Amino acid sequence: YEGESLGGGFFSLTGSPIIMNNIFAGNSASGDSAAGGGIYSWWGDPIIQNNLFINNSVSGNYGSGGGVDIWLGSPIIENNIFTSNSASTGGGAFISGNSIIQNNTFVNNSASAGGGLYINGNQVIRNNIVANNAGSGIAISSFDNPEINLDYNDVWNNSGGNYAYVTPGTHDISADPLLVDPINSNYHLAPNS
Repeated sequence: YEGESLGGGFFSLTGSPIIMNNIFAGNSASGDSAAGGGIYSWWGDPIIQNNLFINNSVSGNYGSGGGVDIWLGSPIIENNIFTSNSASTGGGAFISGNSIIQNNTFVNNSASAGGGLYINGNQVIRNNIVANNAGSGIAISSFDNPEINLDYNDVWNNSGGNYAYVTPGTHDISADPLLVDPINSNYHLAPNS
């Protein structure tokens, strides 16, 4: 890992940790191939549940995964909030592998590619909110042909377009999710959502 920085808040190598009920705030990774401002996992099967990823960053020309970077493996990522994270690729998260990504909120993250979420590999992406990100909401690698199963997501108002190199799922919508008060970190859905 010479000249790289991997996992500003947490690093896992070939493990299968259960990462639950944490706040990853203000972590950073730097260097041209840096990855995972909050969490970096390589060849593992982590379960990442009920965490808040806020103000994490990756700097460098090819930096990826402002909140989370998963390189290969079969992670489960669910019930997390990703907000105000940044990287060149995958502002909220960069996920490569065979993953289940469900019931997460990706808001106000930023990246040149995949402001909310950048994916590569066979993914199940369902029941997520991906809104108000700088860059595309959900992007996949244009060099691969992964099997992507998108369904029941709300992908809305992302400055670089809602989808890049992938089409919406059958039941995906694009509507203001009506979060209670995201400016003050209340990401619950309002009663009229």
